[in-house]
Amino acid sequence: MKAGRTFVTNGPMMELTVNGAIPGDELRVARNEDLRIRARGWAPASIGAPKTLEIIAHGQVIHSTESNNPDKQELTIEISLNAEAGQWIAARVTSHNGAFAHTSPVYVWVDGEIFRNKKELPRLVDKRLRVLDFNASRLNDPKYTAQYRYSMSEVEALTSEMDEARTRYRQLLAQG
Repeated sequence: MKAGRTFVTNGPMMELTVNGAIPGDELRVARNEDLRIRARGWAPASIGAPKTLEIIAHGQVIHSTESNNPDKQELTIEISLNAEAGQWIAARVTSHNGAFAHTSPVYVWVDGEIFRNKKELPRLVDKRLRVLDFNASRLNDPKYTAQYRYSMSEVEALTSEMDEARTRYRQLLAQG
């Protein structure tokens, strides 16, 4: 579990490999190298036979397959993808009865470039900074902290950690 070799489910089972790497792995490849992605979702109809199987990269569905047969117990996808940039890749399945499963990602580094979604980074950092600001406002408001009897040293320590988090988020933006 600590290594991220996991998936969540309330019914169907899942498998995902990217060039043989499994969820939780970091895969290092050269730019334009082929990524061989294989995903499988399966379950008997009594649990929830798969209806849709999707490959997801950076939160976007990049490939999917569907079954209209509620008795078909397995869906698979095998595709190749050109490694143009670092990214994370996961898979999810939705069953005919609404059950679902989702894998943890395989993290793909391309020519040493991290799997960060540069397009979404400004929005995500802004969101995190707003959460930190909200938490800081609550931490400095006795209406919220009095019931927990925070000592000043606890408030100072938490404030310092939030300041450090802000600095790291801003560094992410500067790195692109």
